[in-house]
Amino acid sequence: MYYAYCDGNLIYDPSDQELNLLSPELDLKDNAAGSFSFTIFPAHEAYDILERMSSTVAVFRDDTQIFEGRITEETTGFYKRKKIYCEGCLSYLNDTIQPPAEYHDITVRGFLEKLIAIHNSKAAGTRQFKVGIVTVRDSNDSLYRYTNYETTLECINEKLIKVLGGHLRVRWENEVTYLDYLEYYPNTNTQTIEFGENLLDFTRNFDMTDIATVIVPRGTRLDESPIEALDAYLTVSSVNNGSIYVKSDAAIANYGWIERVVDWPDITDASNLLKKAKAYLSDIQYENMVLELKAVDLHLLDADEEAIYLLDRVRAVSEPHGLDRYFPVTELKIPLDAPDQAVFTLGTKVQMSLTSANNEANAELLQKIQRLPTESHILEQAKTNASELIRQATNGHVVVKPDELLIMNTDDPDTATLIWRWNLNGLGYTDEGYDGTYGTAITMDGQIVADCITTGTMYANRIKGGTLTLGGAKNANGVLTIKNASGTVIGRWDKDGINATNGTFNGTLTNVSGDQKTVIDNARMNIYKSDQLVGYVDGNTYYKPTGVYGTRIGGKGLIALLTPYMGVGSYVESGDVFVDIGGSGVMNYVADLSLSTDASGRLNWSYHNSYVVFYNGLMVTDLDA
Repeated sequence: MYYAYCDGNLIYDPSDQELNLLSPELDLKDNAAGSFSFTIFPAHEAYDILERMSSTVAVFRDDTQIFEGRITEETTGFYKRKKIYCEGCLSYLNDTIQPPAEYHDITVRGFLEKLIAIHNSKAAGTRQFKVGIVTVRDSNDSLYRYTNYETTLECINEKLIKVLGGHLRVRWENEVTYLDYLEYYPNTNTQTIEFGENLLDFTRNFDMTDIATVIVPRGTRLDESPIEALDAYLTVSSVNNGSIYVKSDAAIANYGWIERVVDWPDITDASNLLKKAKAYLSDIQYENMVLELKAVDLHLLDADEEAIYLLDRVRAVSEPHGLDRYFPVTELKIPLDAPDQAVFTLGTKVQMSLTSANNEANAELLQKIQRLPTESHILEQAKTNASELIRQATNGHVVVKPDELLIMNTDDPDTATLIWRWNLNGLGYTDEGYDGTYGTAITMDGQIVADCITTGTMYANRIKGGTLTLGGAKNANGVLTIKNASGTVIGRWDKDGINATNGTFNGTLTNVSGDQKTVIDNARMNIYKSDQLVGYVDGNTYYKPTGVYGTRIGGKGLIALLTPYMGVGSYVESGDVFVDIGGSGVMNYVADLSLSTDASGRLNWSYHNSYVVFYNGLMVTDLDA
């Protein structure tokens, strides 16, 4: 039973003659504001309380609110009857403008919350929304959007729905108006609309030239073919009494023999191919069909039957047409005084602009930037969204099998599309049906499969493959810190660069820039000054392009030798011998050091009859070594 209220006052009760309205009709649409219209008599006690643009009108089905809006049109006739037209509450979002702004690396929920927060800052309390469940996601869950004086509703329509799809749903709980943004239709209804039962009449919006009453299903391509010049494919003949045809006798009787070849190149099993073919004939080929039908909502006759609401998925069966498919309810036209004459529109079609005032949106659609979100409150957003999702789990079917537990959007694994499946091997979720791909899963071998894991702290023994992104736009702090066994930090990699206090590098390091630099290439260290090679270390021996300079003896020797080439200290060269003059102009020496000149005139230092080179008191090169 339907009831209507204005500013909290009951104005329509079909059981009360004094609270009667003429032709009360509710029109609800997917991703649209919807409307409620009626005519009120002068004798009605609410005749004078209906105020255009200020009064709030609500419609309830039993105890469930299904509409709220404001009066936008009022026409008074000759007999002072007022014809009232109410626009749904999504139209409130046309009252506010989004200022010029740029949003980087923000989640779908985060962007919607920003828009609604700006709207709420300007709208009255009764015109405000709270973001509820958001299940629509960008491929990276990271949006890049601009706003520029569009209405809030235009922004949601143009920058979210037209780009990412999904469905807006308004719901009311504890005097709070929630705005949900859902990827899927939220409920699969247990009712069936069936030809010859509660289906009174329907029209189709479907190109009948595409219909097939007989199909030849083909699976994977086979390695061998009976005709050498032609490819051969898996067929259903081995599981279909030798026939390659799958047909609908009822559809043949209605439309005649119309055959098509349908390919499933990934199917390698004939039984699965037959199952797909049967589903195609009665279901899949009607994917683009839109049904406008008159049907009796069986809840009106039996309270135990589930009531049909906007965005429910409802099974429609018409045996003469070979039709057996779940369609979404995308529009409901309900005469409140004759609900058995409700008109249901089943199936998706191109939606008009969200605003019932037919606002045109010409804003440019921006390309998505594939960057991970860096909003500091992303974890809190994820917690809020998860809480809303789980708290609103008021539908679904739990099926217990001998070897597994199923939670589904229908009570039959053969018809369900959204499934949680839990058995000995793991827990998984799919939106592709029982035999589909389980893209979210925890399996018994310790693996977790997910598109996104949102967490405050995550411990891992090892992370392999893929892309790890730290930091990003706005100089957000992305930090990789390495600690040794005692907990001491030995390396840090952040937005300012790499700082390592210990470790070894093996391999090739390329694209090193700067006036003074060291490049490791094929295990050889090249030393550059102003992009000129001034020396290199190969193994333990240091070279200058014109000759040998010394053998590495420990880290201090190498550092001492290379420091001058890095622009520190003063030095002179004598043949192939390095002589350090030092800051005071005095050559460093130690006891028992003697000088000599060989036959080539090369100056050497001798220490206990061994040729040596000293630098700042440290032995750098032992030429006998």
